[in-house]
Amino acid sequence: DGTAIDGCSGATEGGCPLPPNPAPGEATIMSYCQDELADGFVADAPFGPQPGAVIRASVAAASCLEDCATEEVIYLPDVLGSGPALLQCDDEPAPAGYTLAASQFCALGVLDSDPACSDISWDGICQSSYEACWEPGCMDPTACNYDPESNIDDGSCEYPGCVDCALYDFAPVDLTKSFDPVDGIQDRVQVKWFKDVPQVRYSDEDAAMCDIKFWPKRDLDPVTGDPIGPAYVAPDTTFINDRTKTYGDGSPRQIFKWPIKFRADGANNSKRADPNIRYEWQVRCECGHSGTGPESPWSEIKIFNVPDFDPTTGIYTPPPGQGPYTDDFKSSLEVDIQLSLYPNPNDGRQFILESERLFENAERLTMEIIDITGKLIHSESLASAQKGTQVRIEMGEDLENGLYLVHVYTDDQRFMLKMLVE
Repeated sequence: DGTAIDGCSGATEGGCPLPPNPAPGEATIMSYCQDELADGFVADAPFGPQPGAVIRASVAAASCLEDCATEEVIYLPDVLGSGPALLQCDDEPAPAGYTLAASQFCALGVLDSDPACSDISWDGICQSSYEACWEPGCMDPTACNYDPESNIDDGSCEYPGCVDCALYDFAPVDLTKSFDPVDGIQDRVQVKWFKDVPQVRYSDEDAAMCDIKFWPKRDLDPVTGDPIGPAYVAPDTTFINDRTKTYGDGSPRQIFKWPIKFRADGANNSKRADPNIRYEWQVRCECGHSGTGPESPWSEIKIFNVPDFDPTTGIYTPPPGQGPYTDDFKSSLEVDIQLSLYPNPNDGRQFILESERLFENAERLTMEIIDITGKLIHSESLASAQKGTQVRIEMGEDLENGLYLVHVYTDDQRFMLKMLVE
């Protein structure tokens, strides 16, 4: 109708008369530059038929002013700094160049604390704050391993046959080994472990995945099999990790043993044993086959002796007149020697080892203190210990409170005692 809608510049286009200031309760499209602003909302402002109908229709049709039928979600730009974070209904298509935030909880926290991330740009600062909030885990409440503390799903959810992982609070027990021939050939040592005594195997339902580690302790005489030379100091450890057994459909199968094969020319020998060496070994197991389940502590340390096999073929052939090789190493439980430790509990500064026969007869003695994770805390030779029934152990520094294993080695025996520091 030729009425001017703009009066800020003091002039109008097309010779239209200058409009007056809006009356109270009224507004024009440029009311922000008028001397007197209208009260009320856009929907109530009498813009008139020319711009008013367009403005009211556009506002009424704007999806951003509608309540989402489901929920509002946050999208993040694929390229940092290319735009702000966007909020929209989760039933709407993803904006071009954007991806749904993997952790809605963390993204919302960033927007609440830093509005610039949604008003201006989602940049490196926003992204750093977002990632610092992450607690990866399984977020599906219907999964076996649902983690209510997680806020970003890491794909670890497990569904079929939920496993009770409480078993894995405890280390494997009853460790043993065998050299039984396979198809008449001795080319390995089978290390064995169990979830409970006496020799209760990890079942199909336990879905165990186990790690084995072993390292050289002493060289052995090729003829007699007796230890020779000094003990290895800080030897390299071989790890055989994430070992499982499954059925044809991939479902978990019981596991209680694993072969450590003898080295052979042409084979991958990175996880094999060398001839004429006494090895120490441990095992731990994990709940489930996903690699994200809780792990047990490492077991106590056990020993196996490797015979004088042919490193070319990796096969042990017994001398004429002898049967298959058997490891006749005896632990302290198999010989008539007793070892005790006192005071127990103690303060971790000093303690006494006592034995009626051990210190009188052994030419070489070594003591090690191991924590419950299997870490070596202290090691010392007792060769200079004065002959008698007692040896006083003075620690260089106080041990932290907790449970420890004290191992004492002779040439052909190993003694293990538990010690509590408090």
